This record gives sequence, structure tokens and C-alpha cells, in this order.
Amino acid sequence: MDTQPLSNTLRQLVVKIEQDKNKQRRGLFPYQPHTTTKLSQIMTRQVVEPIIKDVSNTTKRYISYQYGTSMGFYFLLVDGRKFAVLYIPNPGSGAIFIKPLNCHGKQCAPSSSLKDTSSIVDCLHNFEKQ
Repeated sequence: MDTQPLSNTLRQLVVKIEQDKNKQRRGLFPYQPHTTTKLSQIMTRQVVEPIIKDVSNTTKRYISYQYGTSMGFYFLLVDGRKFAVLYIPNPGSGAIFIKPLNCHGKQCAPSSSLKDTSSIVDCLHNFEKQ
């Protein structure tokens, strides 16, 4: 699955949120506390969950995620073991990166831009070979 549509959607949502905040500060847009959602929830819903679902369907394995140490970092898990880190350093740019991990949970290769989910499948196959 190509991740470009997901990153474009994330970028557009972040820009809209920032524009709405600016309009509220200037008094052009009424304050609406009910519509405020956390950026981490948006990233999870719009990017991480569709990627996890596609990888699970492709590999026929149960792949899950765990929130990382800071916002935008997600550990990808197979059988409860971390095999990769999916991270979005700047949600406004929409760029998504992947860091493969070894069997000890340490980074074993340089991080790379995630263009499609086949990179995650490759990380999983390399992890299972160790």
C-alpha cells in the first residue's frame, strides 16, 4: 500500500487545525472545545492504524503497535516483540519513517522514509530470520 495518500491527509488535517487555531485567536472563528482532538490521536487514526491493518492483511500475522516514548513514535509488534519503529517527526510535513529493530530491540539499520508498506514487511522478514 502506498503511504503517500495517508501522509497527504495527515498534512492537510494538521494545516487545518493550525488555521482554525489562528482564526480562534483572532476572533474570526468561535471557540469550539468539543471539536478539539489531540494530534497524537489524529496520527494514530489517519496513519498508523491503516498501515498496521495493511501489513497484517499482507503478512497474515497479527501486527500491533505500542505508543513510543514521545509523540509520533510507535513501536510495531509481532507476537509481543518489537520489530520496528514507525515515526512521524513533523506531522505538518507528513513524512513517515521506519527504523528496523533487531531481536534485542536495538536499531539494526538506518532509518528510511516509508513510501509503501513493503518496507515494513521486509523489516518483519529480516526480524524473523534473526
